[in-house]
Amino acid sequence: MKIRLLVTLIVLSLSICKSMAIASTERLKTKNKSSQHIVCRSDLVMNSIKSKGTNRILVAAHRGAHNTQPENSLPSIDKAIDLGVDIIELDVRLSADGIPVLMHDKSVNRTTNGTGLISNKSLAEIRKLRLLFDGKPTAHHVPTLAEVLVQAKDRIIVNIDIKAEDILAISKVVEEAQAFSYTMFFNDDLALLSKLRTIRPDTVIMPLASNDKEARFIASKFDIEIVHLKENYISSGLSIFLDDNNSAGWVNALGKIDSFLKDGSLTASDHFIDARVDVIQTDRPEELLAILSNKSLRPNYAGLNRTQPCGLVIAKEP
Repeated sequence: MKIRLLVTLIVLSLSICKSMAIASTERLKTKNKSSQHIVCRSDLVMNSIKSKGTNRILVAAHRGAHNTQPENSLPSIDKAIDLGVDIIELDVRLSADGIPVLMHDKSVNRTTNGTGLISNKSLAEIRKLRLLFDGKPTAHHVPTLAEVLVQAKDRIIVNIDIKAEDILAISKVVEEAQAFSYTMFFNDDLALLSKLRTIRPDTVIMPLASNDKEARFIASKFDIEIVHLKENYISSGLSIFLDDNNSAGWVNALGKIDSFLKDGSLTASDHFIDARVDVIQTDRPEELLAILSNKSLRPNYAGLNRTQPCGLVIAKEP
């Protein structure tokens, strides 16, 4: 009888231990599962914009990578992503029927095989136009903002340069595409940009600061993730101030600096590097990326790229 009771207790103990082991394993699985998440390249770029005091410089392609593709085109976006660009700057206007489309100029004369104001043309009329490259028509059409957001999703940040007064129409398209996590908005009118914040408080906006004093005022008085600076007043002191106020600094290399990059200058961007800016916008993204990479000033995106924009990341346990 005692032997039988002992065996029963042993079996019961083993059963309890097995149950506890299974439960422990399930808790571990749950714990591990909760520490894993999918992260995309666009998430890492946005995090880099918002991360302060890091030794890295992001590259923004002005109107996409338009040295080999039409500006503000879908192929220019793909090319920028292929190069490893972090942000694409794209100009958005409204068609006559209120559809946000990509176009820098008020008219379609310079960039398409058509003529006339973009605001006087319906989307159907704009669809018939073909974008120019080196002055010759291509097979590429004028894209809508909705198309761009689908193409850029997970892969790159889209900086929307607002060329239209009706920002609600633009915001609506971004909302419908669920694209606020990988878009930012630029305009030189802070009041206009602030309207976006009343619609969507987490909108990333980038106002233009005309001088050092204005840049410091914007960063210290408003909840601004990034400020558009001008080359003539950038400095390391200003960058430190922006960091302290949780803002990043963006500056353009367009024009003179880009011409030096085109000619192969390895020191053209040194002024920006010394000033510790966070983002440089350029018409020569390939050359600038090479220089920054050689100086170890590029962020690490864990191998995420155009073909594999997202991956599983295991967070470190505390």
